[in-house]
Amino acid sequence: MHELACFTRLALCFETLRAEAPFDPDLLMRKLRENVSGCLTYDTEVWSFEYVCKPSLFFSSPDGPFYTGNEALAEYECEYIIKSRRPEGVWDINWKWADYDLEFAVSENWWKADRAVKNMLYLNGFGRLDI
Repeated sequence: MHELACFTRLALCFETLRAEAPFDPDLLMRKLRENVSGCLTYDTEVWSFEYVCKPSLFFSSPDGPFYTGNEALAEYECEYIIKSRRPEGVWDINWKWADYDLEFAVSENWWKADRAVKNMLYLNGFGRLDI
């Protein structure tokens, strides 16, 4: 999942910079679209308690090249983000570092901050940010 996200960012960099790629950019984008759709977790029932692949890993607005074909799931993620926000304004982290309880306890607040920034950017990209 994370490797795929890196490749999507690489493809977008080539596209943005209009750089000459040492590969067929159209073929890469076609393959990435297929893989993104195949990687997403469509079973939203498990989103709260499993480490899953959500649309926000690959795009942050309807303008993204990986949005097409994933519209419903992307909109669902907006609703999910809004509904799962804690009263303190952050989101719970639904995973742990198995053998590193102490280290995770120290870093958990960093991960909450990271998730808060990413969720707010995602909501903003979809015009759903109510401040």
